[in-house]
Amino acid sequence: MRKFRLYGTKYDPYVYGCDGHMELVGRATEYTENIKLLYKWLLKYEGDNILFKIKLDYMASHPKHTLMSIFKKLQEYHDEGKKVKVYWIYEHDDEDNKEDGEDMQRLYRIDFQVLVDKNYLREIKLKRILLDDV
Repeated sequence: MRKFRLYGTKYDPYVYGCDGHMELVGRATEYTENIKLLYKWLLKYEGDNILFKIKLDYMASHPKHTLMSIFKKLQEYHDEGKKVKVYWIYEHDDEDNKEDGEDMQRLYRIDFQVLVDKNYLREIKLKRILLDDV
């Protein structure tokens, strides 16, 4: 599958997709095309393993709906027997973002971890191990 990378702006998050590895980092304002493009990429994904890392410092309601569509698709992949792992990363003082991640975690039956940012680098170092297990 073709990889893609969309660099973020002050309104759109950085988005990356390649070989079952997806990243979403930055701000998600009202009109976030990058998240929609990530969702379209996911719809075409044919692999067996998906690792999705999310670190948003702001998310408006409209992008949240698109993000929920991504999670619904990830749930479908999980139900088909594919390995799905999600990291929701938040800043240590951002309780709203933490609660958003915990809400999403409760809604979906996938391997979904809500992590404070100080653990992010440690988790990234473990990525190769995790992808081997996925």
